[in-house]
Amino acid sequence: MLFPVLLAILTGWAVAFLGTVTGIISPDGPAYLKTDLIAATPWFSLKPLMPFKWGVPDFGSATLWAGAFGMLAMALVVLGLRHVLTDEQWCCRKNLLRFPSGA
Repeated sequence: MLFPVLLAILTGWAVAFLGTVTGIISPDGPAYLKTDLIAATPWFSLKPLMPFKWGVPDFGSATLWAGAFGMLAMALVVLGLRHVLTDEQWCCRKNLLRFPSGA
């Protein structure tokens, strides 16, 4: 549900950046980006990416189990077993119930 919000922020930033670079937005405008301030921040680096910049990742057993179950869940979704496991008609037949016809 937050993807549209992230997309709107990135789109607004991209339009402001293009307007700043091309000169459409004046330096007095509220959408003008001060690129020298952005480049001077320590967290924003235009240098090539350095692997393990913050150290070697720590993989514990919880991380490995979470990855394994995540891959299992994705495999069930990809193979279509999610539909089989959540099929209402099958559940109603299994429990000897009448399937609601309006659904």
